[in-house]
Amino acid sequence: MAPPAQKTDDSADNVKNVDHVEVVTVSPLSVDTYDQRTIWQLLIANPKVIGYSIIANAGSLLFGYDLIVNGAVTALPAFQCVLSVSPG
Repeated sequence: MAPPAQKTDDSADNVKNVDHVEVVTVSPLSVDTYDQRTIWQLLIANPKVIGYSIIANAGSLLFGYDLIVNGAVTALPAFQCVLSVSPG
């Protein structure tokens, strides 16, 4: 059995007392090569993904709609008269 590795400097390549050095290259986007299904087949197999994405997008759309309606209503002169706020 080899003694434990000791670094000699800041470089990872210069190490004393090492029997084996292995370099592994990992792809940033690893894809399963055995799964040849299309996107439609994957969506049909996972219907919850569609439901969760619709709910998430509906929340952002409703928030934007709420901001627009509230801004438009508070800018109306009739609304400002009811609240006794001087326009402009």
